[in-house]
Amino acid sequence: MTTSSRPSTTPTRGSHRGLLTALGLGMASLTAAVLTAAVVLQLGGGASSGQIPGMPGPGPVTRWALPATRVLTDLAAVATVGLLLAAAALGPLPAGRPNQVRTVGPHAYRWVRAAGWTALAWFIATALGIGYSASDILGRPLHELIGDPQVAGSALDLPPVPGLLVAAGLVALLTVACRFVLSRAGVVLLLGIALAATLPPAFGGHSGGSSGDHRLAVSAMLVHVVGVVLWAGGLLALALAHRLSTPDLDHAVRRYSRLAGWCLAAVGLSGLLNVLARLDPLSELWQSPYGWLVLAKVGAFGVLAAVGGLHRTRTLPVLRQGRRSAFIQLATVELVIFAATIGLAVGLSRTPPPAGETASGTHGAHGVTSAAMPDAPGLLSLLLQWRPEPIFLAAAGVAIVLYLAGLRRLRRHGDSWPPGATLSWLSGWLLFAWTTSGGLARYGEVLFSANLVQHLALALAIPLLLVAGHPVTLARRTLPLAEDPRWPGPREWLRDLLNSRLLHILMRPHVAVAVQAAIALVVYFTGLYETMWRSAAGHLITYGLVLVVGYALWWGVTGIDTAPHRPTPRTQATALGATVVLLDLLGVALMRTSVDIGGYSDIGVTRPWGASVLGDQVLAGQITLWVAGSASVLIAVAALLATWLARRTGPPRNGLDSPNSQPHPTADVHAGQPTSPN
Repeated sequence: MTTSSRPSTTPTRGSHRGLLTALGLGMASLTAAVLTAAVVLQLGGGASSGQIPGMPGPGPVTRWALPATRVLTDLAAVATVGLLLAAAALGPLPAGRPNQVRTVGPHAYRWVRAAGWTALAWFIATALGIGYSASDILGRPLHELIGDPQVAGSALDLPPVPGLLVAAGLVALLTVACRFVLSRAGVVLLLGIALAATLPPAFGGHSGGSSGDHRLAVSAMLVHVVGVVLWAGGLLALALAHRLSTPDLDHAVRRYSRLAGWCLAAVGLSGLLNVLARLDPLSELWQSPYGWLVLAKVGAFGVLAAVGGLHRTRTLPVLRQGRRSAFIQLATVELVIFAATIGLAVGLSRTPPPAGETASGTHGAHGVTSAAMPDAPGLLSLLLQWRPEPIFLAAAGVAIVLYLAGLRRLRRHGDSWPPGATLSWLSGWLLFAWTTSGGLARYGEVLFSANLVQHLALALAIPLLLVAGHPVTLARRTLPLAEDPRWPGPREWLRDLLNSRLLHILMRPHVAVAVQAAIALVVYFTGLYETMWRSAAGHLITYGLVLVVGYALWWGVTGIDTAPHRPTPRTQATALGATVVLLDLLGVALMRTSVDIGGYSDIGVTRPWGASVLGDQVLAGQITLWVAGSASVLIAVAALLATWLARRTGPPRNGLDSPNSQPHPTADVHAGQPTSPN
């Protein structure tokens, strides 16, 4: 991370005017959010929720201060994410050759420094939220808990305090890092940290106690939160970009507009899924105070969508003509509406939802599902049963659509593409969808062996299919070059990623194998498995991490699709041999352990069919030894054969695209490098 060559930040009259505008907008947004939250708390009953008559309570200060800190936390999070988003993607690069520029420009520098101050406010609000959450949970005023640390410590394991502690740690790191980071890669990393910090509190929000499908509600809330902070935060950063020239502001707004469209769709769809997960029957939507507030939030979403439409039809054409006042004025109004909507969401999170009934025969495995215990597994049930996971289904759908769009563009230019690569990519994502949302996922909630099969599929089979689809090569052949070198686009971002030192380290086969071994050791033999799988967020993190590491392993081992390294046969054989040994050790350990790794017995998961809990773990070990071990040998042979054939069909080429190369070069799919269009 670069910490030198700081751009000039000499105060000017424009900077003072911008500061006053930011303060005015901040006060207006805070007032709108707090007033809306207060009204919603009164109308929905959230101001007195959780108070049992005759029992001691946290007191009126906590009941009102807790939602107030939530409002402050959410507003500061939106501001921080938006400023870092603008610094990472919505500002022009400094002068010079784009592929040689490593530091951010002056506008991005100011955004990052401003993000440091909003992150500080975020941290303070989160710290206060931890204290008032503990007060609310334990039913004692905050000043009493401060004087009795032993009692206060008992709240550390109770939701949402653990999530808030994680968020506070990330935000503290962010606050310090924003004072030093100047590199483009560092700003992207800061944006990732900021987005990650918004998620832990969301798991304990108003989807946390869903009376319906808890896993669906949490997944929807995760998408909802990310969509909102990017949508509102990006708009905030652009509305305050007074030093950005009008042509550059026009370019930034048009780039943001495309992102806002995706965020709008994500927020709307995730909100719909959240309603379906929360309200059962759906008639509660118009028959309960909670449902009325949900309808009010839907109305606010509609207003924001309409304002976004006005931007596209009215203010953007005027901005292109050189007049920015219309965009700034409408954006200011939209931001105040956003703030009021955030206040509405905070009030809704404190409003008791209508009591739902749990279906008979439910098992509540790992605290993430309320579905009935499935019948004994069979071929039809594994193929036909579904347990939809919205995030993973959306990821698979987007990956397939983008790939097919790339093929369409390739064909328009008269280029060909191997059918086998397309089939491999589609098969990989369809297998991913079934593994995470199909019958295997359904039984993975109650069977350790089924869950282990999911792990093996995500670590071995699915990544190999995806790597064989050559997505990087397809992207490099179809993504257009940026029209203005100061405004890099997806093609340039991909080039920078392939050139990054971190990727070169992670793509080394031995590093990937070591990470795989660490994941298996930590998850299965430290007690983390039970903890993670009792959390609705745990399986999302586990699945995603295992898939990414598996992709890194196979990408590095095969050396195809523009891999950062072209491994020698010795490196390939060593890495694959280590993978097989790892699977063998895992299988033996699972067969010999007498510990209930999943904690199924502790949470009362009883199955009327199948082996006992320990017997199922033995089966998981046998699967790992006999099936996965044998499959790994076959995969190793296939991978080495494919690599050998690839090197026979074309000379290996190294290096990345030149920034001055043609927008749509053709490429050798096996070597993964572009060749002349002629």
